[in-house]
Amino acid sequence: MPSPRTAARQQKIRAHIIESATGTVGRHGYAKATMARIAEDAGVAYGSIYLHFRGHDDLLAQLLPSVNELLRSAIRARSKGARTFLDHEAIGFDVLFEVTLENPGRRRVFSEAPFYVPDAYDAYLARMAAAYSRVMHACKAKGEFPHLDEDQFETIAYSLMGAKQFLLNRFCHGCDAPRQAPANVRATYLKMVENAVSRP
Repeated sequence: MPSPRTAARQQKIRAHIIESATGTVGRHGYAKATMARIAEDAGVAYGSIYLHFRGHDDLLAQLLPSVNELLRSAIRARSKGARTFLDHEAIGFDVLFEVTLENPGRRRVFSEAPFYVPDAYDAYLARMAAAYSRVMHACKAKGEFPHLDEDQFETIAYSLMGAKQFLLNRFCHGCDAPRQAPANVRATYLKMVENAVSRP
């Protein structure tokens, strides 16, 4: 069993390879993100990748879960002071744009994942929808959504996730400095959520 220091170092290398592979996918797509290209982009020996992943397919399948964990971790950290569903949605909107634009390859990871890593993509959607539902249940328990039934939450979750993803694709070509959506896009989206979901 490796020492804590060795384990931490291995985890750091693994995370670096995943981040580099995300950039490779961003430039070349999943189909042309070869192990040779990923190794070159990561600055590691080709064979050393197999110390951390079972193979090419295993590595590519880890990209979306890695982005998912970044999103969820950032959202958890910022949501401690959120009081309403609209507060939570504003945080989730900002985090999605910031995390995705931090490494522009993540946008292509999202858009191509349904075709190249469908199982990972379905699992990602299920985790995000479950997180949405937990927030909506908690907000309803505090008196929000008197006009909504709980069996509507999953449909709303998938609708909002899809809307944000389309906005990311439409408005964030070249808006990575600063790493955020245009102000009018953010304001319009949140007004739509307020009118369609939060307000009776």
